[in-house]
Amino acid sequence: MRECHWFFVGDKPGQTDDEQGLAFIGKAGAIFDSYLDVLGLTSEEVYVTNVVKHRPPHNRDPKPDEIKACVGFLLEELRLVRPRLIVTLGKIATTVVAQEPVASTIRQLQAKIFSVEHPDKLLGEPHKRIIAHKELLLIRKVIDADKQDSIW
Repeated sequence: MRECHWFFVGDKPGQTDDEQGLAFIGKAGAIFDSYLDVLGLTSEEVYVTNVVKHRPPHNRDPKPDEIKACVGFLLEELRLVRPRLIVTLGKIATTVVAQEPVASTIRQLQAKIFSVEHPDKLLGEPHKRIIAHKELLLIRKVIDADKQDSIW
């Protein structure tokens, strides 16, 4: 694990992700790659993870006890990676990041948090891609402004 300015967190692995042990490599991964393109980033420049480290049966949303069982791993990832900016992908990741104990860790890191739609939710819904694209452009503007202020 390495320090990385950009930290992306989704909710759970998809089937292909779970089988190969990597985040966002399945169908949603292609959309995630387009997120990186909009941000002008490559996969080598970002750290990508999920709140829950295993794929729940039938691809259902993670249950609270599953999230609780995995939140310690997320906390350790945050402490090791030390991101300056966190992008949550979807409602579940956003909720977990906004709650304790994750929220206090992020405050200690003084990281900025943004949220965009989970790439999986954009499959087959092109109108949502336009909204996500605009959100990503806004994130990029904030980061570019911060870079000019030399906090990066």
